Amino acid sequence: MPMNRLWQKLVGESSSESADRRRHPRSSFVHDIVVRTAAGDTFHGFGRDISQSGLGAIIAADLQVGEELLIRFEQADPSGASPHVVEQKCVVRQRFGHRYGLEFVSEQHPAAG
Repeated sequence: MPMNRLWQKLVGESSSESADRRRHPRSSFVHDIVVRTAAGDTFHGFGRDISQSGLGAIIAADLQVGEELLIRFEQADPSGASPHVVEQKCVVRQRFGHRYGLEFVSEQHPAAG
């Protein structure tokens, strides 16, 4: 499923416009996430907001701007079925302490097994 379709499922077909100058509007995204670095280190955190192009997250890790990551989270199924596990490649674009701005760099895909 393309990230823009996933985003629409998570936040609805439309979201409120803001005075924000971001490329895409952000919506609340309070979910546990797991982050894996290219070196294989794994960290836990939680999402704060999401858009078609990225995710804001709090992660107790020392990640560097430009670092490539793989994030993993569960997407609830509105029908009540088991949650759908999503993995998404991204890159750290901003850092403020343990608050990170992550930009998606490819289409998301279901997690294997």
